[in-house]
Amino acid sequence: IKSTIRLRLYETNTVFPNPHNSIHNPTHATYKMVDFSISRFCCWRYDCLSFADICELKTLTFSVDIHVDVVERSSFKRSIMSGSQSSMHVSPFADHALYTLPTVEYIWKIRGINDVNRVKHAENVTCIPSDVFEVFNGLKLYLGLWPNGSRVTRKGRLNLYLNLVGGLTQCMTVVLQFVLTFVEYNNTTEPCVHSFVTDSNSWGIITLEHWPKTKDLAQLTQFTFKVAISLIDVFRNDTKVTDEYMDWRVRHPMVTVIPKLPMQTYTWRIQGDTLQQIQHPAASTQQQLQFCSPTFRMFGFQFALICSPDSDVDIIIRWMDGDEDDSTDNVVIMTKYNIMVQENGIEKCGAAAFELKQKRVSWDGGRLSRHSVLSWDTFTVVLQLELVDVFCDDQNVTEQYTKSQ
Repeated sequence: IKSTIRLRLYETNTVFPNPHNSIHNPTHATYKMVDFSISRFCCWRYDCLSFADICELKTLTFSVDIHVDVVERSSFKRSIMSGSQSSMHVSPFADHALYTLPTVEYIWKIRGINDVNRVKHAENVTCIPSDVFEVFNGLKLYLGLWPNGSRVTRKGRLNLYLNLVGGLTQCMTVVLQFVLTFVEYNNTTEPCVHSFVTDSNSWGIITLEHWPKTKDLAQLTQFTFKVAISLIDVFRNDTKVTDEYMDWRVRHPMVTVIPKLPMQTYTWRIQGDTLQQIQHPAASTQQQLQFCSPTFRMFGFQFALICSPDSDVDIIIRWMDGDEDDSTDNVVIMTKYNIMVQENGIEKCGAAAFELKQKRVSWDGGRLSRHSVLSWDTFTVVLQLELVDVFCDDQNVTEQYTKSQ
C-alpha cells in the first residue's frame, strides 16, 4: 500500500508535513508519501511538538488524511471497511475505484525535424515548453523541458518540470501528486506530492542518475513525455474546496489543451555606461546593484525589467501597478513568461503569478554568470509574456484584458 499522509493536532494547530516549517499555516501543508510495504508506520518529525506544548491542554484531537495510491491486495478493501468509519477520510468513489485518486494524463509528443533538433541542440539554460493544458475544472499547467540543464551547474543533464500556470487565486493552495515519464527510455519517476501556491508553482526532476543525459538524446528521432496528475486537495484561505475542482463520480477527468495564449513582447537593450556598471560593479558598493528598464504596458498592466548583477546576473520581472494605491489589492495575474538573452541564446521559461504580496518574479541565480557578459557590447533581454488568467476577488476577469488581442 502506497499512501500520502497528513497528520494534525487541532488544539495546537500542528500539521505534518509542512514545507513552510510553520505550525500556524496548515493550508500550506503538503503530504508525506509512505510505502507501507517497506515501513509499517509513519511518524511526524521529532521537533513538531514538545511535551510542554500540551501540558495545559484539556483535550487532544488528532486527525489523519490518508489517500491510498496503490492497493496491492484485493482483500484490503474488506479489511479496512470493517474498521471505524468515523476515523477515516476517504474520497467517495464507488466500488473498486474507492481508493484511487482522481487522475488525468497528459502526453507531450515532440515530432518533426525542427522541433526534435531544437531539443538535441539546446543550449545550457534553455527551456522548451509544452502547450498549456487545463485539468480539474480550471487548473492550467504545462511541462517545461530543459534538455541541457536548467542552470549552469546542471549542464549535460535533462531536467523536466511541471508548472501550474493558471487557476490560482489569492490564499490558495493546490496539492497535486504527479508522476513523470520519458516514454522512449521507459523512465518513470516515483510519485511526487507538491503544494502549488503563487510563490511555488513549479516542481520536477532536477537530477536522476537513471535518467538519460543530454548526450544520450542525439540517438533519438522523437521525444515523448507523459505526466499523470492526481488531485489530492485544494484549499482557499482556511477552507477545503476540493469538491469545486473535481466531480468525484468521474474516474477519468478530461484534459483540454490550450494551444495558443495571448502574448506580448518587450525588448530591453542594455549598453553604454549601464552595461559597464553591470560588467564591472564598483568594489566599494555596499548594496546590491539594480538597473531598471523603462516601464512598459502589457495587457493593460504596467511592468518593468530589473537586472541585478552579482556573481550571477539576475533578471527580475516587476509588476508596477498598485504601488501608490490599493486598486490591485485583490488581483492575481497568472502568466507564462519566456526571457531570452539574445547575445548567447539562453531562454528561461517559467510560470509567474503576480499579486500584491508578490510583485517580483526572478529567474533566480545560476542562469547567467557576470563573467560571461564581460566581453559583450550590448546586453539584450527579450521578454515574451503570455496571459493565462486574471482574478479579481476570486472572480476570473481574464476576458477584460484580452479583448484587444
